[in-house]
Amino acid sequence: MKMQSLIIAATLSLMPFSSVAGEKLTGDQIKALFSDKTYDIEKVDVDKNKHLSAFTSSDGKRVVYVPWKDKHSKRKWWVDGNQICVNHPKRDDYCREIVDVGNGVYHSLENGKHRSTVSNFRDGNQL
Repeated sequence: MKMQSLIIAATLSLMPFSSVAGEKLTGDQIKALFSDKTYDIEKVDVDKNKHLSAFTSSDGKRVVYVPWKDKHSKRKWWVDGNQICVNHPKRDDYCREIVDVGNGVYHSLENGKHRSTVSNFRDGNQL
């Protein structure tokens, strides 16, 4: 039993911590998921536990509600291959893969690293 525990521990230590189990979405799936939807975002990469809401229209407009500033930030979004891309007013544009982790929850990955969780998708602009 002790040897089995050591083998399991050794195996787990070899697994990358940034890996996320789930199915990566295609570009068409990303367009269908995000077009004309409002959803919640939980940032996990910077200033942990930042919660935002966003609306992405089918014509490439994106509005993000930033609650701690009580303001709406206008941005653009597009799909490049199998990634969603977003312009950011203060940082460079970025592109991320979207992974379906089940139960209506998705992770966005940048270079394989989990950056945010998106969930609670609703039709139309509800900001």
